[in-house]
Amino acid sequence: MGLELLYRLDDLGYTIYHRAALGGLAATIRAWGNAAPMDIKTEVERLQVRLYWDNLTDHSALKQILEASFRLTSEKIIDLPGQFIPSDEIELKIAIHNGLCATFLQHPKMRPGEKTPRSFDVKVAESASPQKLTYKAIDSYAHQKAQGTGLLEKLKNSSQEPTEQFPETAFISQFMIPGALKGSRLLEDEPSKVILLHFLMVACPIFFLRSQIEREQTYVCVLKGRRNKLQYRFNKLHGS
Repeated sequence: MGLELLYRLDDLGYTIYHRAALGGLAATIRAWGNAAPMDIKTEVERLQVRLYWDNLTDHSALKQILEASFRLTSEKIIDLPGQFIPSDEIELKIAIHNGLCATFLQHPKMRPGEKTPRSFDVKVAESASPQKLTYKAIDSYAHQKAQGTGLLEKLKNSSQEPTEQFPETAFISQFMIPGALKGSRLLEDEPSKVILLHFLMVACPIFFLRSQIEREQTYVCVLKGRRNKLQYRFNKLHGS
């Protein structure tokens, strides 16, 4: 059997989130280079991205894609190849890790790991003494296993029987779009679009904003923009 995932930037059914996520997917595929998943073929063009495979079940293909796209360093820090951050820039990786854990992965169930923060000393050019950065090491995160989407596992109370193929519909979780909370029912869409939204995290800049009024708090901003229109979502992170 064979299947493909085809994404076009001019798809009229895409929101700003899908278009940003498509940029994250394209960057991730570019970052794979010679280290691309063995059984996944890709094409990246100006207006579209295509992934396709043969002799694989949908589950096997998606697992290979997610494994290559959403990684952890040996220090248990989130590592997104599509962001092209050199391995020796550990302080930048920690900053992004903290930002992602306060936004896309703010719920602890989305990123199980150590409760006690780890610390890392960073040399600052203007100071003789190093600056200490802290972060919470994680064992895994939702993007690595399409957690709660129904793509790789049967959800609780779901009538869909588990198979090795994608279901008719999949579910959108907050780890894909911060603030995407379910109401009376889960948010759902076709599987290909739900897979695409995993890559929104790769494309969105995240900023730490220190309040001048409440000096004991830090705010985290996820920036999603199209042309001159910018959308902001703030999440309050207690502590510095």
